[in-house]
Amino acid sequence: MSKTSSETLVQAIGSNLMTFLKHGDLSSFSKQIDEEMNIDQMERLLRIHFVLKEEVLDFVDALPERIRRIKTATKKNIKTVHGDIRGRIDWHRTFKTRYMTSFQDTSLFVITQMERDYGIPENLVLEKLIGTLNDIIMNDLKPAIDKEYPWVLEWIDKDHKKNLKDVYLKNIYIRRIRDEPHPMVTDRMIENTLRSRNLLYQDAALLLQTYQKLMNYDIDKNEAMDLLQNTFIKPDRIDVLFELYWTIQVINALQVDKKLIKFHLIEGGNNIVAEWEDDRYLYHIYHNSTGTCSFLEHFSDIKIPEEDGYLKREGYVLRDWRKL
Repeated sequence: MSKTSSETLVQAIGSNLMTFLKHGDLSSFSKQIDEEMNIDQMERLLRIHFVLKEEVLDFVDALPERIRRIKTATKKNIKTVHGDIRGRIDWHRTFKTRYMTSFQDTSLFVITQMERDYGIPENLVLEKLIGTLNDIIMNDLKPAIDKEYPWVLEWIDKDHKKNLKDVYLKNIYIRRIRDEPHPMVTDRMIENTLRSRNLLYQDAALLLQTYQKLMNYDIDKNEAMDLLQNTFIKPDRIDVLFELYWTIQVINALQVDKKLIKFHLIEGGNNIVAEWEDDRYLYHIYHNSTGTCSFLEHFSDIKIPEEDGYLKREGYVLRDWRKL
């Protein structure tokens, strides 16, 4: 009898396995995702899948070169100084200020300085996107990157992570916008930036708009399904996939209402697959493909029940085993 292929297992349980975030490879599957699935940390899952999009990777790849030429504006900055004149003297404001304070202070001047303004809407949109990507990589995706899972190697091998971090922390334009108070990025700002002549701003606005719609679940259902399906992470070990297959089968066999089940992200040391609750109990179901198969009950601790059932039969088995 031939072994069941991994593709067959994926097709059988793919609708429940987009939450797998451990060691594996990016894949895709055509099976319909269960629309009623209740996924714990769904927002984080969508954030992770967002940075795996090809458009995001292409944007970050070209970012260090494209951001060298950034748009700025000029603004007037009116200052009151004492002796240190670096700008054009506004005599009208100077005399008015002297009359209101101390007319004898001839070192007081009001000057007008022309300064570069980095906080234009296009730059605010760009900084918002770069900051969002950096936050996802440094926080949501950090466990996978630290363990160098194959499905995040493009962020590591092609220096995408380093390039993004360098731009966010070291680029003079982004740093000034980040460190200084600035208005919130609005939908109108993003819409206006989409019409910019600069492709860098256009691309940034389009990605930020996609991200915000994703976070607000304000996207077409098919687009959401496509996003999850095309960034599906398939376990690379067949035994892991096989055990997860039977874990899902156990859940299905229990005939629990899917609306009551909360599926968890399977990553790192967290092997919980799902949980649900009824009137009496809270159920947690785990998987552990590296575990051992052993009995942990001590015979002396088991009180064999009178009624027939698993514990009664197990007690008889252990009693006979000890005799033998």
